[in-house]
Amino acid sequence: MRMIRGVFKWGALILLMLVVYRLAYHPVAKAIFLWKVRNTAGITAIACGHIGKRADPTQATLCANEALASNKPFWVAFDLYGIDSFISIGLSRDKNGSVHRFRYDSNRAGFCLLFCVPSIRQSVCERPIVKAEKLVAPFDFWSVSVTCKNDDNS
Repeated sequence: MRMIRGVFKWGALILLMLVVYRLAYHPVAKAIFLWKVRNTAGITAIACGHIGKRADPTQATLCANEALASNKPFWVAFDLYGIDSFISIGLSRDKNGSVHRFRYDSNRAGFCLLFCVPSIRQSVCERPIVKAEKLVAPFDFWSVSVTCKNDDNS
């Protein structure tokens, strides 16, 4: 009986650890993503914002495109709709004029219940274009894209 209780306690502890891991990894990885986007731009950069999924990205898109046109450091991040994961894209220009695109995916492997592996990818973005458009029914949400001239090469 004592052994059964011990196994049950360890099993419950392991299950609790798995649940905590599953609930905690996304916020931590997302915070690292946002830190990288902001840090690449620098502390004096224009903050165009971090736009949530249901929020109107029009102002942030205009801000990013104006900063791109004026060659000023800036950063912007957008949360996007994913099928089986949380997805974000970010764009920042550093003080040297290099533009960087960041991609965050909470689960690169696709569907999983536990031990999902998030990824943050960073690449240099040549001649970026930031677009936002409102999709109508039945979707009724915003679509945001960040394209780079070098996309076909990467």
